[in-house]
Amino acid sequence: MTETALIKSALAEQDARGEAETIYNALDLHRGALERKVPTGVLTYAYAEAALKTELRANQKLRESDPAKVLGAFSYGLQLGLVPGPLGLVHFIPFGSEVVFLVGYRGYIELAYRSGLVKDVSAELVYEGEPFTAKLGTAPKIEHERNGPAGERAIVAAYAVAHLKSGGTVSRVIYEDDWEKARKRSQLGAKGKGPWADDFPAMVLKTAYRRLEPKLPKSPAAGLAEAWDEQPAEPVDDPAESVPT
Repeated sequence: MTETALIKSALAEQDARGEAETIYNALDLHRGALERKVPTGVLTYAYAEAALKTELRANQKLRESDPAKVLGAFSYGLQLGLVPGPLGLVHFIPFGSEVVFLVGYRGYIELAYRSGLVKDVSAELVYEGEPFTAKLGTAPKIEHERNGPAGERAIVAAYAVAHLKSGGTVSRVIYEDDWEKARKRSQLGAKGKGPWADDFPAMVLKTAYRRLEPKLPKSPAAGLAEAWDEQPAEPVDDPAESVPT
């Protein structure tokens, strides 16, 4: 790397730290209010704080967003016990003047397991050229054979399956019409933003899971996730309101 490139890299890193510093400071100011939202035993505040900082380092537009709205999205994640990061449980998406909170399909599956109401749940993609049949009726059955790496093959279907602790199996199969309807209804998807643009297969899997959800036992956390998913985050409370008098 040339000396000029090294200088530019150092300056860019310094700018990134400066943009994030305001949000880090706001995080400290709101620490008490945020900690009160953390479900006991779900995660530690230190871990959640580290995850937020990871998200900020990777997303310049998020660092430039209104700190109160970034922390609003963070607050939603804390209340669900889902933190941003490489697992893709939740995402904070800068969108105009807002920060949109988005639950990933892995986040929904995590909440399903935590509910204690399902034995297992999964979602899969079906690529062009793979043998696949879905039988309905009184004895539903899905048969799917993998056909090597997906490569450039198109996604032709997706499905989600859950085995319930109360007994029985529920499933749902979706096709292009289904995920295109979901994409167009999404304010992010309609504009080609966020995971709909950056991780389309994951959003197809999420659509399959969301279509399965009505067949699953409902938990309070899942209800909150549905209410907050792909919505602009409400700014956190004013720090002055969090300071004990």
